Amino acid sequence: MLSKSEIKFLKSLSVKKYRNRHRQYLIEGYRLVRECLNADYPVEKLWLSTEFQASPHGTEIIGELSRRNLAWETACAESLSKVTDTLHSQGIAALLPMSLYTSEPVAGGNLLILDSISDPGNLGTLLRTAEWFGLETVVLSPNSVDPFSPKVVRSAMGAHFYLSIYEKRLAEFLSELRGRNFQLIGGVMQGVPLETLCAGSDADWALVLGNEAHGLSPVLEGLLTTKVTVPRKGHVESLNLAAAGAILLNHLTEKTGK
Repeated sequence: MLSKSEIKFLKSLSVKKYRNRHRQYLIEGYRLVRECLNADYPVEKLWLSTEFQASPHGTEIIGELSRRNLAWETACAESLSKVTDTLHSQGIAALLPMSLYTSEPVAGGNLLILDSISDPGNLGTLLRTAEWFGLETVVLSPNSVDPFSPKVVRSAMGAHFYLSIYEKRLAEFLSELRGRNFQLIGGVMQGVPLETLCAGSDADWALVLGNEAHGLSPVLEGLLTTKVTVPRKGHVESLNLAAAGAILLNHLTEKTGK
C-alpha cells in the first residue's frame, strides 16, 4: 500500500523542481508501463491496484514481471488516483529514473534539435516522431518545456525509453556541429523547397526546429547550413510544429537513407 509519505513524494514529482531534485519521474497506464518493460528501461518501483490485477492487462503485466523477476506492490485505486496526473487512473504506475543529460551527445548520428518549444503536446509528439524515424538523440534548449513533465511523457508514448535527451545551449552546440561538418537543416517559413533537400548526401545531419509562435532565433538561423520549408498548397497561415517536424523527418530519413 502507498503510505502518506509515499503519496506526498509521488505527488511532488508532478513539479519540475522536484523531478530534477530527485532525478525521478512517474509514468502511469498500461501502454506506457508495457512499453517501458519492452524497452528494458529500469523500473525503481511499480504499483498495481487490485482492480487492475484482476483485469486481462493486469494478468499480462504480472506474468511479464514474474518472468523478469521484477517486484511490484499493491496500491488501492484511491491512492493511485492521488498521485497520477490523469482524471481516471488505470490502476498502474511506475517510478523511473530520469535521464536528462547536459554532457556532450555521442559523436555521429542524426539529431533533432529543438529551440524554445513551449507546448507539451508538441514536444511529446516530436519525441515520438523522432523515435519512429530511427533517431536516437534529441537536444533541447534549456528554456523548452520540461521533457519529463506528465503531459510530455504521455504524448511521447514511450519514446523516452529509447531516446537520449540532452539539454544544451544551442548557439554553442550548433557551432560545434558545424565544426564537425554536420548539415544543420532548419525548418523555417521561407526556405528552399522540401523536394530539393539532401538527396544522396552522406553527411550526418541535424534538423533544427524553433518555437511554435516565433520560430528560430536569428542567432540560430545564422548558424544553419540549409533553410527548408514545407510548401503550402492550401490557405491556412501555418502548419503545426509537430506535423511539420514529422514531414521533414520523413523526407530526410527517406532521402538520405539514415
